[in-house]
Amino acid sequence: MNVLTDTSLSDRIGELVARIAQEAPPEISATIVTELRKLSEAGIAARAPSIGARAPGFTLPDARGGQISLASLLARGPVVVTFYRGAWCPFCDLQLRSYQGVLTEIRRLGAELVAISPQIPDFARADIEKKQLTFPVLTDAGNRVARQYGLVFSLSQPLRELQERFGNPLPRFNGDESWELPMPGTFVLDPKGIVRLVHVDPNYMKRLEPKAILDALREMQMNPVTVTSATPKQQVRDLLKAIETGESAPVAVINPSKLIQHNLAVGDGLAGFGAVLQQLPRGSARVSPARVFQDGDFVFAHSDLNFFGPKIGFDVYRFENGKIVEHWDNLQEKPAEPNPSGHSMIDGPTEATDLPKTEANKALVRTFIDDVLVNGRMGRLAGFFDGDRFIQHNPQVGDGLSGLGGALEALAKQGFAIRYDRIHRVLGEGNFVLVLSEGSFGDRPTSFFDLFRIENGKIAEHWDTIEAIPPQSEWKNNNGKF
Repeated sequence: MNVLTDTSLSDRIGELVARIAQEAPPEISATIVTELRKLSEAGIAARAPSIGARAPGFTLPDARGGQISLASLLARGPVVVTFYRGAWCPFCDLQLRSYQGVLTEIRRLGAELVAISPQIPDFARADIEKKQLTFPVLTDAGNRVARQYGLVFSLSQPLRELQERFGNPLPRFNGDESWELPMPGTFVLDPKGIVRLVHVDPNYMKRLEPKAILDALREMQMNPVTVTSATPKQQVRDLLKAIETGESAPVAVINPSKLIQHNLAVGDGLAGFGAVLQQLPRGSARVSPARVFQDGDFVFAHSDLNFFGPKIGFDVYRFENGKIVEHWDNLQEKPAEPNPSGHSMIDGPTEATDLPKTEANKALVRTFIDDVLVNGRMGRLAGFFDGDRFIQHNPQVGDGLSGLGGALEALAKQGFAIRYDRIHRVLGEGNFVLVLSEGSFGDRPTSFFDLFRIENGKIAEHWDTIEAIPPQSEWKNNNGKF
C-alpha cells in the first residue's frame, strides 16, 4: 500500500481515534480530553525551534550500539528529525510506518530521516524489527536532547494512572522515574541545520503528513537559500557557548557599535568583552547554560561555568533590532558541596510552563520581594508558599520555610544580615521569574539575582546568586550594576 496515494497518515490516525472512542470507557476519554487541553494551555509547543532557527546539535546512541550525530548527518544533506513517544504509542506506530513508506523518496531528495525517543535501546530495537524500519532510531536517555528542543513535559497524575492502567508504565520503557515524555515533533533541517519546516502539537494524535516532508525537501532543492537567523534564546545559548569554544560566529549577535555593559569588571562594547576573554587562561573557560528564558526584548540565562574559576551565574541580555545592546550578570563562586538538602545551585526543572500566567507570576514574585525582603513584613511570608513545600538551591539554606528562616536568623547573629533595598527589574517566562535587586550582605553593597519557580500560584523553588558590588573607583564602565 502506498501511504501517500491510498491512505493519508491523518486518515489512518482518524480511524484509530474513532476505534479508541468506541472502545474506551467515557471517563478515560474525558480524562484524555481534559489533559490535552491543559497541555495545550501550558504553551509548551511554543518553546520548540521555529522556522529559521538553528536546530540544537546532538550525538545519541542508535539501537545497534553505535553513535550518530546530527553534524554527521547534515554533512551529507538535509535531515528530518522526528521525536516520538515510544513503542507503546499506537499513534507513533502509524507515524513511523508512514515515514518508512516514503523513506526511498526522502533519500532520493538527498535527505536522511532519524527518529528519537526516550525509550531504552531494547525497545528501540523492537520498534525497528516490528515496523521493519531502515532509518536510524536513537535513544535520548532522560530526554536530554528533546529538552534542548523544548519538547519535554511531565505527565500529570491522571495520565500516569492511565499509562499504568494500559500496561505502559513509562519507567519500564524509559529506564527512569521521571515520567517525562517529548511532545511529538518533526523538524525538517537544511544542510546548515536551519529549521525549514516544523510540526509540534500538544495533541499527540496529530502528526506531520509524509507529503509535507517531501514538499519541504523539494522546495529546499529549488530554493537552497536558507534563513540564518536563530531565536534570541538560541542566539544567547550559542553566544555563551562561544566563550568556551572560541567560535566567532555567535558573537555577531552583539551590536558592534553599541553594547552597554553592567558587569563592572568589563568595559563597554565588543572591545571590553574581547579584552576579558583574552585574559582567560587558554582552554579554561567552560559554560553550560541550564536554563534560558525570554521576556520581550530580554533573554536571561542561568549557567554553570568556569570563568576565572568555577561559578554559577545569571546573564541578562537586552535585544534591540535583533542585536544584543545591553548586558547584566551576577556571578557567585560555585560551592564544592550541595546545600543542607542535597541540592546544587543549578539543578532542578529547566523548562518553562504555564506561559499564559507569566504576568501573574511576575506580580506574585514582585509582591513577595517587596513585602517580605524589602519591607520586612515577615507576617506575610507564609502566604506566598504552599506550607513548608519549598525547594531551596541557595548553598547555605535547606528546603522549606523553616530552613529559610533558620538560615536568615543564623546569618544575622553572625553579623551578616541580608537586606534588600530596591527591586531593579522583574523578568519572567511562564512559571519562572527572575528578580534583580540591590541591597547589602553584612556591610557590603550587594546585588541579588533571584530565580523563582511558581506552582499553582505559590513559590515552589528558588535559585540565586549573590555578588558584592565593588567600589566605584574599581569600575571599568560608568553604567552601574543595574
